[in-house]
Amino acid sequence: MKSKILLVHIVLILSILSPISFHGGESNTVIIGSLNGEINIASENYVENIISYASKINAKLIILKLDTPGGMLDSVKNIMSMIESSQIPIYVYVYPQGATAWSGGAFLLVSAHIAVMASGTSVGSAQPVELTPTGIIYVNQSKIVNAVVALIKHHARLHNRNETVAEMFITENLNLGAYESKNII
Repeated sequence: MKSKILLVHIVLILSILSPISFHGGESNTVIIGSLNGEINIASENYVENIISYASKINAKLIILKLDTPGGMLDSVKNIMSMIESSQIPIYVYVYPQGATAWSGGAFLLVSAHIAVMASGTSVGSAQPVELTPTGIIYVNQSKIVNAVVALIKHHARLHNRNETVAEMFITENLNLGAYESKNII
């Protein structure tokens, strides 16, 4: 157990050093990538390429540093599916200090095999929105809200995370810091 904790700490330190890094020997390789900004089709391709490369080299862990205000629901759902179907554990790390996993980022953090937040980061504010030429419109249609609530709760359940809090990210735009989410996410 102590060696696993030490490995996690070493991986965290290494993840700070580079946006995309390749570390370790053949049997202990860790792939590190970053998703920053809006989640979109380019983000999907990026995550797909990371997972594909990690599989080809038999990596043991993928660390995905995350700092996002959210993004396109279809892209978020596709990345969630990639994370869930990955044979390599994916560690989503909200980083650096001040980073956010808002909206679609909350969905990715909840769906991660391992979810971690750096001090001074936050997760939440996941109510669906529609971007229009005149600005943001908040989506309150029960069909859409119920669908995204079910999506996030299902993924929370898969990883023994708090389903009520996951639902509140959407229904109440709940936000939590790293400390508050310690035993929830």
